[in-house]
Amino acid sequence: MTAERFRVYVINLDRSPDRLAHMRTQLERAGLTFERAPGILGGELPAHLKPWFCGGEGRIVSPLKLGEIGCDAAHLAVHLKIAAGDYAPVALILEDDVTVSPDLASIICEALDQMPATWDILRLSNAPKRAYAPLADLGGNRQLVRYSKVPNSAAAYLLSREGARKLSRPGLRTRVIDEYLRRPWLAGLDTYGVVPPPVVDGAFASTIDAQTPRRYGARGFDPVVMLKRSSLANLPAMLAWNVRSLGLARWIGCALVNAADRIARRATGRTIIHAAAGWLHRLP
Repeated sequence: MTAERFRVYVINLDRSPDRLAHMRTQLERAGLTFERAPGILGGELPAHLKPWFCGGEGRIVSPLKLGEIGCDAAHLAVHLKIAAGDYAPVALILEDDVTVSPDLASIICEALDQMPATWDILRLSNAPKRAYAPLADLGGNRQLVRYSKVPNSAAAYLLSREGARKLSRPGLRTRVIDEYLRRPWLAGLDTYGVVPPPVVDGAFASTIDAQTPRRYGARGFDPVVMLKRSSLANLPAMLAWNVRSLGLARWIGCALVNAADRIARRATGRTIIHAAAGWLHRLP
């Protein structure tokens, strides 16, 4: 039944068999089979992925570290296969350093029953740090939610074919994949999440930051690219996405909760976003 609804793909570098063994144990415990999606090193980009990171002469011009380019390229390769029909139309994409809840399959199936046909991505890792609006109960104290700010992580997410098409559109990559996913307005992603998340990342040390210091490709520092990446430049699109995603009443509610949460954190060191979720759920 699960295999008919979604397939599982684990991104894994050839040089990391220990991580692959870890994922096999995790997914067997969850009753899930998977297909390995080869990881990619930033300095060894396949020719078909170079247009997203390289200039016409084939040299890297993306303002990312080589480790970030490799991570982004590995996810992009999976997205392209989903979009082309080479992989399943609904895919659970996992990095190879995560811990998986044993009931992950049932959580995903329940979420698929609750989400509209237009969904693009379901975020499954990293807890939110800003207010969120619950939409439906998924069992086990977990909820399907909309975010006021999407958590930063690409460790685990469910992706539709349309979502894969959006994430694989042509264009120079100036942000690594987790930065794109937490800014869903960049690709127009219809984004949902699960709280608490059923997948936890960080079972192994990161292999991205150890590869190279930050570099800015052959072009050097590009102020135009940096301006486009800035929060201020993205503010109108971000606000429009939030209102469209949450609805006006919940957007206002989330803004109020986030403001109150900043005060609560300073005063007590504790967050109120989870306590406020029930109130946000009742808003239209």
